[in-house]
Amino acid sequence: MDEANGSAVARSSYNILQTAPDLLPLQVVGGGRYSDRFVRRNDAWHFARREVTIDFTGDTRFHLKGQQSA
Repeated sequence: MDEANGSAVARSSYNILQTAPDLLPLQVVGGGRYSDRFVRRNDAWHFARREVTIDFTGDTRFHLKGQQSA
């Protein structure tokens, strides 16, 4: 965070888990990272940029509604 310039950066990681009753046990089906840049305007912080990196994808057939065909 750079208070004087009103900017900040953050790095985060995420994991996506899913289960499908009677079909799949709880499992990781995706993962990746966010790289964010923020700016302060009018005493409030706002996103200036977000980069999303997907490092891993697995079986996502049951992750979204309407995607249940096997």
